[in-house]
Amino acid sequence: MRIPCIAAVMALFGVAPAAWGGWVVTYQEEGSNKTSQVLVQDGKLASEEMIVTGDALILLDRKAKKYWRGTAEEICSTMKQMMEEMQAAMPPAMKQKMAMAAMPQVTREEIGTAEIAGYQAQGYRFLMGGKPASELWVSKDPKLAGLLAEAKRAEGVASEVGACMKSPMMAMMGGGDVSQTKAYEEVMEGAWVMKEPSSVSMHMTTRGGGQGSVKIRFKTVVSIEQKDVPASAFEPPEGFERVESFQDLTKEM
Repeated sequence: MRIPCIAAVMALFGVAPAAWGGWVVTYQEEGSNKTSQVLVQDGKLASEEMIVTGDALILLDRKAKKYWRGTAEEICSTMKQMMEEMQAAMPPAMKQKMAMAAMPQVTREEIGTAEIAGYQAQGYRFLMGGKPASELWVSKDPKLAGLLAEAKRAEGVASEVGACMKSPMMAMMGGGDVSQTKAYEEVMEGAWVMKEPSSVSMHMTTRGGGQGSVKIRFKTVVSIEQKDVPASAFEPPEGFERVESFQDLTKEM
């Protein structure tokens, strides 16, 4: 998440971080009653999948009730090793094909504005090779200044992981994720995600030259509350087992 500097936001809106406390952002899954939350306070951020605390990252597997705690360097190193092992096991012809393959150009287009949970939001559609690949709604509403500034304090280790994901090798491993592109980063500059895909499925047909369609299911912000978040929210849930390495956790997921 790329957000403007805290000092600039403070100067613009005339508020101090101490007055903001914590923030609780609740999302709802499209077509279900399932909700999830993002919690932010004191330079820490917690979601369903991970917890960011200073220079450490805690990844959670809620289904297996396991977690791993480590640094961005450890994650990037492990992912690089996993990719190298995958490449080593590939037939020579496949290796050559991957080496020559390039991620299609990703562009974006505005698709309108809307009020989401009481905040003005702008929608964008991302195109990969000229075909719809994803969609995102973000808000730069001044009322979110405190949330954006507090989230900036938790950016460190997450941005380091994002940087290593931009390497050609990691991009191949990510399957052409639009969130690792400049078109996406520019939209995220100084913004909070209000509506984003929770799942993306491809539907291909063999007729008409292999035409296909993309079906996106979204999760959307339904409320943003300013309140204190307990310190326990930024630790692994009680009863979760710690695994020794990031690779051990990925085997479980």
